[in-house]
Amino acid sequence: MDAIRAMSLDDVAACFKAKKDSKRVATVMDVIRALGVGRRKRAAPERISALAEGDQGAVIRFNALNHHLVPHHELVPLDGEAAALQPWDLIENEGSPDEKIRRELLPKILITDPIVHVIKELEENKDADLAAGWMNNRILRIIRRSPSAGISVAYRLVVEAS
Repeated sequence: MDAIRAMSLDDVAACFKAKKDSKRVATVMDVIRALGVGRRKRAAPERISALAEGDQGAVIRFNALNHHLVPHHELVPLDGEAAALQPWDLIENEGSPDEKIRRELLPKILITDPIVHVIKELEENKDADLAAGWMNNRILRIIRRSPSAGISVAYRLVVEAS
């Protein structure tokens, strides 16, 4: 089809063994032009990037947390992890100087999860001095609301691989 669309008026007239100003050649050229518009191979749609330039040059990012199907996710502060996980008996040697949270018992969420990316970016925008890999082994609090259960709270451990 591309070869036909690329044909000139002289080429089409030669194929039909007619004069280039004949009605038959004009009709064929009209059909070729019409087919070219409707059936032209469409270019691949532009990918919608998560990054886009705003009006004042600010970077606007799609925030997955704003979607109505995504429950509320928040990063548990380092100093509040023990208090948040205390009701589930996830603290070893409670009250002693070598108190430790048994993180391996928590359900996991991958660091590649889109929600984790959004939270990571939001935190890095607040504090630019965070070290590389700071998000690994952090705890997320997920708050779900439902008409039947009310509010349920879950915790997930951010890991690099499962």
